[in-house]
Amino acid sequence: MFLRILLCLLGLSVVSQSEDDIFSERDKRSIEVRRSVKFSNPVRFYINNRKLNKLLIKKALVYLNNHTCLKFKEYTKELPSDGINFLLKDELAVFNDRYKEKLSFVHLTEKCSEELGCIKHMIGRAFGLQLETSRHDRDKYVTINWDRIDEKFKSLYQKEKGRNTRIFNTAFDYGSIMMPEISFGSKNGRNAYEVLKSPAYIHMVGQREEFSHNDLKKINDVYCKGLCARKFKGCKHGGYFSSDCGVCNCPPGYAGKTCTKIAKSVGYCGRKKRLFATESKRRLVLKGRKKCVIAIDTRAGRNVALVVEKVETEKLLPCVQNKGLEIKYRYDKGATGLVLCGSYRNISIPPTFSRTLLIYHGLENNHEVRISYREVKRRK
Repeated sequence: MFLRILLCLLGLSVVSQSEDDIFSERDKRSIEVRRSVKFSNPVRFYINNRKLNKLLIKKALVYLNNHTCLKFKEYTKELPSDGINFLLKDELAVFNDRYKEKLSFVHLTEKCSEELGCIKHMIGRAFGLQLETSRHDRDKYVTINWDRIDEKFKSLYQKEKGRNTRIFNTAFDYGSIMMPEISFGSKNGRNAYEVLKSPAYIHMVGQREEFSHNDLKKINDVYCKGLCARKFKGCKHGGYFSSDCGVCNCPPGYAGKTCTKIAKSVGYCGRKKRLFATESKRRLVLKGRKKCVIAIDTRAGRNVALVVEKVETEKLLPCVQNKGLEIKYRYDKGATGLVLCGSYRNISIPPTFSRTLLIYHGLENNHEVRISYREVKRRK
């Protein structure tokens, strides 16, 4: 019943800050192959205290209901098995160690229960999402500053073993809601880790506004795997099956039944949705209030080399999707691209793949991006 009542609330926007600095040391779980709490669907849940914001907790569950195959059913007593118990505590923690009972305990502070993004982060942990900095391939994307991390938080930065976790062909995602804040667990507020790709990624990490596309995809793949296999050939560009198997849920920038189309722009963005890179440098300029989605392609065996010469967009920290300029230059278009919010000059994007997708969100008349691009030979 609450799902029907709360659907009207989905347009509300709640931007929050996390309470990462007080997470329990034991709050370390991931989507595991051999040991995981996999709830029955619909997922049963219980909220135990009047001081917890039930409306926001349910709103977070409604969001998962709308973007995955998951359904939810509320209970009025604490669950002894198969479900999630939301409890008011002094520290944030998630306990997923009751594997046989399929039971998870989510400890929320009163403050966290008033922040939608914090709630979503904790629910993600309950469903097994690991911190991105714990992925088995994380060393390609971040360097952990072990000497700066408090002893009680070091277990949270331990790298997961690849055979024990599932990442479902998803790339490391700096924009994931599971990406810890840059100083999470560190001594004296210093950086607990450093980013290894573009330095601008540091302005994206730690967002607690929304699940990223791949966050939702991983949850959906755990609970819905095989649901649409006989009804659907597959989703492109990192999309995943919708709950009714009729269409794919597409990452930002893509559209269509199987995510093969470029999403529509809003406002005049030039005559072409797709540009073609050659050996000669070309330029793209986008100005003013509009949303532009543009793909830059090149020949087989070549990659797109791109330089962001100028960005003037809304300043936001952390910088999140659907703001500023997003550049999806890696193979996995479901992962959050490099998102630039504010003023930037001369950022070189490494030539990584034969297609780059640009998403520009201009909110003011003086917002502007200038980009140069060309093709280069792919390194073997």
